[in-house]
Amino acid sequence: MQLVNADLAKKADVAVPQHSWDRHHYEAMLPGFGGSDSMDWRAFVDLLTKKGFDGPFEIENEAKNSKETANLAAISQGYVAAISFLKPMLWDISDKEGYAFANHQPLSQPGRADVPVVAVKDLL
Repeated sequence: MQLVNADLAKKADVAVPQHSWDRHHYEAMLPGFGGSDSMDWRAFVDLLTKKGFDGPFEIENEAKNSKETANLAAISQGYVAAISFLKPMLWDISDKEGYAFANHQPLSQPGRADVPVVAVKDLL
């Protein structure tokens, strides 16, 4: 977090961080999709693995060159690029598919009953 003199920032019309989590120097970016990502993804994945993490990884897309374009093709390309970039770090290699997600289990269906259909007039 950079300390900014509020008076000088106001004179220069520069935004001043309002919270400790403000990161004016940061641009959201998908791993492996354009730009220069300063995140060391290999070190990140290695540390999580070392600590025993074996859960899912979630990719949130806030990237200017993907989500912020509002172009579905660019958004899809961003996700495909990020997944391709991360595959060798996250998944085992197979003879047939290369790096592939193989640790999946079928979703279990919870025990539930159908909700009865009721007309609005019968709700009153």
